[in-house]
Amino acid sequence: MKAKERIASGTVLHKLPTELLGIIATQTDKKGLASMRATCRELRDGSASEFFRRYTSLYVHLGGNERFDVLHFRVAIKTPDVVMAQAMTQSLILPIARNYLSVSPRNRKPLRKHVPHSVAEIVPDTPLDDFEIVQRSNVVPYKGSGVAQLLLKRIIALSPQTLPIRRLVLEDLDVDGDYVINLFETHGRHLQDVDLRNVLLTKVVECMMALSRTEVQKMWIDNLRARDDAGNLQDLTTQSPALLELLRRLFQRYPEAHCIRFKYNLPPSPTLNFRSSVGI
Repeated sequence: MKAKERIASGTVLHKLPTELLGIIATQTDKKGLASMRATCRELRDGSASEFFRRYTSLYVHLGGNERFDVLHFRVAIKTPDVVMAQAMTQSLILPIARNYLSVSPRNRKPLRKHVPHSVAEIVPDTPLDDFEIVQRSNVVPYKGSGVAQLLLKRIIALSPQTLPIRRLVLEDLDVDGDYVINLFETHGRHLQDVDLRNVLLTKVVECMMALSRTEVQKMWIDNLRARDDAGNLQDLTTQSPALLELLRRLFQRYPEAHCIRFKYNLPPSPTLNFRSSVGI
Protein backbone atom coordinates (compact mmCIF):
# COMPACT_ATOMS: atom_id res chain seq x y z
CA MET A 1 0.00 0.00 0.00
CA LYS A 2 1.43 3.37 -1.04
CA ALA A 3 1.64 6.38 1.27
CA LYS A 4 -1.36 8.16 -0.29
CA GLU A 5 -3.50 5.02 -0.03
CA ARG A 6 -2.50 4.57 3.61
CA ILE A 7 -3.44 8.15 4.38
CA ALA A 8 -6.79 7.81 2.56
CA SER A 9 -7.73 4.64 4.43
CA GLY A 10 -6.52 6.10 7.69
CA THR A 11 -8.85 9.08 7.42
CA VAL A 12 -11.75 6.63 7.80
CA LEU A 13 -10.37 3.93 10.09
CA HIS A 14 -8.68 6.18 12.61
CA LYS A 15 -12.08 7.50 13.76
CA LEU A 16 -13.20 4.05 14.88
CA PRO A 17 -13.03 3.07 18.57
CA THR A 18 -9.87 1.35 19.71
CA GLU A 19 -11.78 -1.88 20.43
CA LEU A 20 -12.98 -2.09 16.81
CA LEU A 21 -9.52 -1.33 15.47
CA GLY A 22 -8.20 -4.20 17.60
CA ILE A 23 -10.77 -6.57 16.05
CA ILE A 24 -9.87 -5.38 12.54
CA ALA A 25 -6.18 -5.95 13.29
CA THR A 26 -6.81 -9.60 14.19
CA GLN A 27 -8.23 -10.18 10.68
CA THR A 28 -5.34 -8.62 8.76
CA ASP A 29 -2.40 -10.38 7.20
CA LYS A 30 1.21 -9.43 7.87
CA LYS A 31 1.30 -6.61 5.30
CA GLY A 32 -2.04 -5.23 6.43
CA LEU A 33 -0.94 -5.11 10.04
CA ALA A 34 2.28 -3.35 9.04
CA SER A 35 0.24 -0.79 7.08
CA MET A 36 -1.99 -0.09 10.09
CA ARG A 37 1.05 0.58 12.24
CA ALA A 38 2.65 2.82 9.63
CA THR A 39 -0.40 4.94 8.73
CA CYS A 40 -1.11 7.04 11.82
CA ARG A 41 -0.91 7.03 15.59
CA GLU A 42 -4.56 5.99 16.07
CA LEU A 43 -4.21 2.90 13.86
CA ARG A 44 -0.86 2.05 15.41
CA ASP A 45 -2.30 2.18 18.92
CA GLY A 46 -5.44 0.28 17.89
CA SER A 47 -3.41 -2.56 16.37
CA ALA A 48 -0.80 -2.70 19.15
CA SER A 49 -2.40 -5.58 21.04
CA GLU A 50 -2.57 -7.82 17.94
CA PHE A 51 0.92 -6.81 16.86
CA PHE A 52 2.51 -7.82 20.16
CA ARG A 53 0.36 -10.96 20.37
CA ARG A 54 1.55 -12.01 16.94
CA TYR A 55 5.18 -10.94 17.07
CA THR A 56 6.21 -11.00 20.73
CA SER A 57 6.53 -14.26 22.61
CA LEU A 58 8.94 -16.34 24.61
CA TYR A 59 9.32 -20.13 24.56
CA VAL A 60 11.35 -21.68 27.37
CA HIS A 61 12.51 -25.31 27.49
CA LEU A 62 14.53 -26.41 30.50
CA GLY A 63 15.45 -30.07 30.67
CA GLY A 64 17.99 -32.43 32.18
CA ASN A 65 19.59 -35.67 31.10
CA GLU A 66 20.30 -37.99 34.03
CA ARG A 67 22.41 -40.40 31.99
CA PHE A 68 24.91 -37.81 30.73
CA ASP A 69 24.52 -35.25 33.55
CA VAL A 70 23.67 -32.47 31.08
CA LEU A 71 21.23 -29.60 31.46
CA HIS A 72 19.69 -28.36 28.21
CA PHE A 73 18.24 -24.87 28.11
CA ARG A 74 16.50 -23.47 25.03
CA VAL A 75 14.93 -20.04 24.68
CA ALA A 76 13.12 -18.92 21.53
CA ILE A 77 12.34 -15.20 21.42
CA LYS A 78 10.00 -13.65 18.92
CA THR A 79 10.12 -9.86 18.97
CA PRO A 80 10.78 -6.96 16.59
CA ASP A 81 12.96 -5.28 19.24
CA VAL A 82 16.26 -6.98 18.48
CA VAL A 83 18.40 -5.07 20.98
CA MET A 84 15.97 -5.72 23.83
CA ALA A 85 15.83 -9.42 22.92
CA GLN A 86 19.59 -9.69 23.01
CA ALA A 87 19.70 -7.99 26.41
CA MET A 88 17.27 -10.61 27.65
CA THR A 89 19.27 -13.50 26.24
CA GLN A 90 22.41 -12.17 27.91
CA SER A 91 20.61 -12.23 31.27
CA LEU A 92 20.03 -15.96 30.75
CA ILE A 93 23.48 -16.87 29.44
CA LEU A 94 25.66 -18.82 31.88
CA PRO A 95 29.47 -18.47 31.74
CA ILE A 96 29.87 -22.18 32.51
CA ALA A 97 27.60 -23.19 29.62
CA ARG A 98 28.22 -23.71 25.93
CA ASN A 99 25.93 -21.17 24.30
CA TYR A 100 24.61 -21.05 20.74
CA LEU A 101 22.61 -18.20 19.29
CA SER A 102 20.62 -18.61 16.06
CA VAL A 103 19.06 -15.57 14.42
CA SER A 104 16.81 -14.90 11.47
CA PRO A 105 18.40 -13.22 8.42
CA ARG A 106 16.52 -10.00 9.25
CA ASN A 107 18.20 -9.83 12.65
CA ARG A 108 21.68 -10.93 11.67
CA LYS A 109 23.24 -7.49 11.07
CA PRO A 110 21.78 -5.70 14.12
CA LEU A 111 22.85 -8.56 16.37
CA ARG A 112 26.43 -8.59 15.15
CA LYS A 113 26.83 -5.14 16.71
CA HIS A 114 25.69 -6.38 20.13
CA VAL A 115 26.78 -10.01 20.50
CA PRO A 116 30.38 -10.74 21.56
CA HIS A 117 31.75 -13.80 19.76
CA SER A 118 33.02 -15.09 23.11
CA VAL A 119 29.46 -15.21 24.46
CA ALA A 120 27.55 -16.92 21.67
CA GLU A 121 27.97 -18.39 18.24
CA ILE A 122 25.84 -16.75 15.56
CA VAL A 123 24.34 -19.26 13.14
CA PRO A 124 22.59 -17.11 10.51
CA ASP A 125 21.67 -19.99 8.20
CA THR A 126 19.20 -21.55 10.64
CA PRO A 127 15.67 -21.41 9.15
CA LEU A 128 13.74 -19.15 11.51
CA ASP A 129 10.72 -16.91 11.30
CA ASP A 130 11.06 -13.16 11.07
CA PHE A 131 12.03 -11.46 14.34
CA GLU A 132 13.04 -14.78 15.93
CA ILE A 133 16.13 -15.48 18.02
CA VAL A 134 16.92 -18.92 19.45
CA GLN A 135 19.47 -19.47 22.20
CA ARG A 136 20.64 -22.91 23.29
CA SER A 137 22.78 -23.60 26.34
CA ASN A 138 24.28 -26.88 27.56
CA VAL A 139 25.65 -27.21 31.10
CA VAL A 140 27.96 -30.15 31.95
CA PRO A 141 27.89 -31.32 34.70
CA TYR A 142 24.86 -29.84 36.39
CA LYS A 143 23.80 -32.28 39.15
CA GLY A 144 24.03 -30.63 42.54
CA SER A 145 25.15 -27.33 40.97
CA GLY A 146 21.86 -25.50 41.44
CA VAL A 147 21.96 -24.29 37.82
CA ALA A 148 18.34 -25.30 37.12
CA GLN A 149 17.12 -23.32 40.14
CA LEU A 150 19.27 -20.34 39.11
CA LEU A 151 17.79 -20.34 35.62
CA LEU A 152 14.26 -20.58 37.03
CA LYS A 153 14.99 -17.53 39.19
CA ARG A 154 16.15 -15.58 36.14
CA ILE A 155 13.10 -16.66 34.14
CA ILE A 156 10.80 -15.55 36.96
CA ALA A 157 12.58 -12.19 37.04
CA LEU A 158 11.83 -11.49 33.35
CA SER A 159 9.25 -8.79 32.77
CA PRO A 160 6.03 -10.37 31.40
CA GLN A 161 5.03 -6.97 29.99
CA THR A 162 8.16 -6.93 27.82
CA LEU A 163 8.45 -10.57 26.76
CA PRO A 164 5.46 -12.75 27.70
CA ILE A 165 6.18 -16.46 28.10
CA ARG A 166 3.67 -18.30 25.89
CA ARG A 167 5.11 -21.81 26.18
CA LEU A 168 6.98 -23.48 29.03
CA VAL A 169 8.53 -26.96 29.05
CA LEU A 170 10.15 -28.49 32.15
CA GLU A 171 11.59 -31.95 31.52
CA ASP A 172 13.62 -34.48 33.53
CA LEU A 173 14.12 -32.12 36.48
CA ASP A 174 14.04 -32.16 40.28
CA VAL A 175 12.53 -28.75 41.06
CA ASP A 176 11.64 -26.85 44.21
CA GLY A 177 7.92 -26.22 43.95
CA ASP A 178 8.26 -22.64 45.21
CA TYR A 179 10.04 -21.70 41.97
CA VAL A 180 7.31 -23.26 39.85
CA ILE A 181 4.59 -21.50 41.85
CA ASN A 182 6.34 -18.13 41.49
CA LEU A 183 6.82 -18.71 37.78
CA PHE A 184 3.12 -19.49 37.25
CA GLU A 185 2.04 -16.52 39.36
CA THR A 186 4.39 -14.09 37.59
CA HIS A 187 3.84 -15.20 34.00
CA GLY A 188 0.51 -17.02 34.24
CA ARG A 189 -1.47 -14.31 32.51
CA HIS A 190 0.37 -15.04 29.24
CA LEU A 191 1.09 -18.77 29.55
CA GLN A 192 -0.81 -20.77 26.94
CA ASP A 193 1.09 -24.04 26.66
CA VAL A 194 2.72 -25.92 29.58
CA ASP A 195 4.56 -29.26 29.49
CA LEU A 196 5.70 -31.02 32.67
CA ARG A 197 7.50 -34.26 31.77
CA ASN A 198 9.35 -36.50 34.24
CA VAL A 199 9.42 -33.71 36.82
CA LEU A 200 9.84 -34.21 40.56
CA LEU A 201 8.18 -31.41 42.55
CA THR A 202 7.77 -30.33 46.12
CA LYS A 203 4.48 -28.64 47.09
CA VAL A 204 2.84 -30.34 44.13
CA VAL A 205 -0.72 -29.49 45.24
CA GLU A 206 0.13 -25.79 45.46
CA CYS A 207 1.88 -26.02 42.06
CA MET A 208 -1.24 -27.48 40.42
CA MET A 209 -3.42 -24.77 42.00
CA ALA A 210 -1.07 -22.09 40.67
CA LEU A 211 -1.19 -23.73 37.23
CA SER A 212 -5.00 -23.71 37.32
CA ARG A 213 -4.94 -19.92 37.82
CA THR A 214 -2.90 -19.32 34.66
CA GLU A 215 -4.35 -18.79 31.18
CA VAL A 216 -3.05 -22.17 30.00
CA GLN A 217 -5.00 -23.56 27.04
CA LYS A 218 -2.85 -26.59 26.29
CA MET A 219 -1.15 -28.85 28.80
CA TRP A 220 0.84 -32.07 28.77
CA ILE A 221 1.69 -33.77 32.07
CA ASP A 222 3.72 -36.96 31.92
CA ASN A 223 5.16 -38.92 34.85
CA LEU A 224 4.83 -36.13 37.41
CA ARG A 225 6.07 -37.06 40.90
CA ALA A 226 5.73 -35.41 44.30
CA ARG A 227 8.18 -35.25 47.20
CA ASP A 228 6.89 -34.37 50.67
CA ASP A 229 8.74 -32.67 53.55
CA ALA A 230 10.01 -36.04 54.78
CA GLY A 231 11.55 -36.84 51.41
CA ASN A 232 9.00 -39.48 50.46
CA LEU A 233 8.25 -39.83 46.74
CA GLN A 234 4.86 -40.43 45.19
CA ASP A 235 3.83 -40.88 41.54
CA LEU A 236 0.87 -38.77 40.52
CA THR A 237 -1.61 -40.73 38.46
CA THR A 238 -4.35 -39.18 36.37
CA GLN A 239 -6.69 -39.92 39.29
CA SER A 240 -4.59 -38.08 41.88
CA PRO A 241 -6.60 -35.40 43.76
CA ALA A 242 -4.18 -32.63 42.74
CA LEU A 243 -4.55 -33.38 39.01
CA LEU A 244 -8.30 -33.95 39.25
CA GLU A 245 -8.74 -30.56 40.92
CA LEU A 246 -6.59 -28.96 38.23
CA LEU A 247 -8.77 -30.48 35.51
CA ARG A 248 -11.96 -29.42 37.28
CA ARG A 249 -10.82 -25.81 37.31
CA LEU A 250 -9.70 -25.91 33.68
CA PHE A 251 -13.00 -27.41 32.51
CA GLN A 252 -14.87 -24.67 34.35
CA ARG A 253 -13.00 -22.16 32.20
CA TYR A 254 -13.18 -24.21 28.98
CA PRO A 255 -16.35 -26.36 29.11
CA GLU A 256 -15.74 -27.79 25.63
CA ALA A 257 -12.12 -28.70 26.18
CA HIS A 258 -10.66 -32.12 25.38
CA CYS A 259 -8.64 -34.23 27.78
CA ILE A 260 -6.89 -37.56 27.11
CA ARG A 261 -5.58 -39.71 29.94
CA PHE A 262 -3.57 -42.78 29.06
CA LYS A 263 -0.53 -44.89 29.89
CA TYR A 264 2.28 -45.86 27.64
CA ASN A 265 2.87 -49.57 27.13
CA LEU A 266 5.66 -49.47 29.66
CA PRO A 267 4.36 -48.32 33.08
CA PRO A 268 4.41 -46.28 35.19
CA SER A 269 4.26 -43.16 32.89
CA PRO A 270 0.71 -41.86 33.39
CA THR A 271 0.06 -39.09 30.88
CA LEU A 272 -2.53 -36.35 30.82
CA ASN A 273 -3.10 -34.28 27.69
CA PHE A 274 -5.43 -31.26 27.96
CA ARG A 275 -6.41 -28.99 25.09
CA SER A 276 -9.00 -26.23 25.22
CA SER A 277 -11.28 -25.48 22.31
CA VAL A 278 -9.59 -22.09 22.02
CA GLY A 279 -7.04 -21.81 19.25
CA ILE A 280 -3.45 -21.14 20.28
